[in-house]
Amino acid sequence: MGLALAHIPEKLTGEVGEKINARGQDPAHVVMGVALCLGVVAAVSALGSRDGRQPAAPGAEPTRHPLAKLIWPAVTSTGTIAALRVWNAPDGPARSRTLALWAATQALGLFWMKRRPERFPLQLTAALTTAALTALYARSALTVDEKAAQLIAPTSFAGLSSLVAQPVEL
Repeated sequence: MGLALAHIPEKLTGEVGEKINARGQDPAHVVMGVALCLGVVAAVSALGSRDGRQPAAPGAEPTRHPLAKLIWPAVTSTGTIAALRVWNAPDGPARSRTLALWAATQALGLFWMKRRPERFPLQLTAALTTAALTALYARSALTVDEKAAQLIAPTSFAGLSSLVAQPVEL
């Protein structure tokens, strides 16, 4: 065990450290961030699927393991990777606010997964509330880590998040 711990650096460096905004961070802090992100994603995925999955069509076989179908999209979500980048940013009010908005996006996703809107007006409401909260999250992330904001809101979506920050003139 002692030999394995001898290979853990005091601070993260290299390409992986750059991708998750962890250069110079304590590995324990980074591991805690990864665990937090994966824990939230797993909890939301598990709670959101309690009502059961849509069965495969008669005679068809599922294309992937049900657990992979459940968790994979959330784990690979760029919003979650962005949250990890924000987690690894310097502590402060902007970082805390951005992480709270990420948690809110996860909670809203869970709410809509449980609600399963079937009628168009509610589907539209789900889409618009999700887009609005995502825009707020992206705008907040921009104040903490520009690359995280770019992960949340690709260039074509960045305009929407910038609108959130501008006052409305009547």
